[in-house]
Amino acid sequence: MRTVKAPDGLILIQGPGRLRIHLSADNGITPLCGVWAKFGPWGIIESPSSGWGCIECVKVSHQKGLNSDYRRKISRALQGNLNGRANRRIPLNENVFSVIATEEAAYWLGFLVADGYVHGTSGFGLKLAARDEVHIEKFRAFIQSKHPIKQVKQGSHTYSKLQFGSIKFVRELSQYGIVPHKSPLTFFPPENLLPKDLIRHFIRGVFDGDGWITFNERIGLAFGIIGTRNLLTSIQSELVTSCSLNFTKLCVDKRHKSSDYVTLGYGGNNQVRRIYHYLYDDSQIFLQRKEEVWHKICL
Repeated sequence: MRTVKAPDGLILIQGPGRLRIHLSADNGITPLCGVWAKFGPWGIIESPSSGWGCIECVKVSHQKGLNSDYRRKISRALQGNLNGRANRRIPLNENVFSVIATEEAAYWLGFLVADGYVHGTSGFGLKLAARDEVHIEKFRAFIQSKHPIKQVKQGSHTYSKLQFGSIKFVRELSQYGIVPHKSPLTFFPPENLLPKDLIRHFIRGVFDGDGWITFNERIGLAFGIIGTRNLLTSIQSELVTSCSLNFTKLCVDKRHKSSDYVTLGYGGNNQVRRIYHYLYDDSQIFLQRKEEVWHKICL
């Protein structure tokens, strides 16, 4: 059981299979599912799922103290969300990841595999270091949203965060392995979901989220990405084929407890430059800060 405070005195109480909405009459609320409606003093929504109410199986099973008008409003709101017709206070294109057919979609999919997160059945978030806030602004423009980007502090660090709720948006991401607690579950999308000519943009997105490039006097340029063995095995296969590389050992990342987290790395000026040209030639979307590092030490 957990209680979440929300604006205007609204209290959401979540327990196994049950979400209670408690608010004073005539308050407007926007639940995480994106439904906009005015509910009465008490509404209890039951669901067999443990999230914030999977709309496919939600039913209004009991309303205490609600008149028939409020019951109709709840039912219409839920049905409207199920059919994709719920009114949104803040615009959002929930279909941007329905089909991966553009460079932008492939890139942002890779970036979210690395740095995006979801919670429950409808919550989505993207949090980056404050210096990269302009990159979140680019993503927000891509999804045609006007949700606010907020700055949050964690210890001595400041982050920029975009967060919103949308069951459909989260459902679309789930087909690519972007699910709650996704880190050990991430995988390389199959060809029926990610066309071959867009693979390099997907890999560039993953790199911008979880990769690095450095230079030292001993080996020259060095390139690396951290991720799950499943994901990086497929990325390495693509790099070997497209950049004339050899297979290298995926080294277990000691910062993680699980041996499934590994590092993919390549060293040497010629090899890394081939990776650079594969990922960046004629590309339109990338993390500016990392591209500048590539440009500075590779060219």
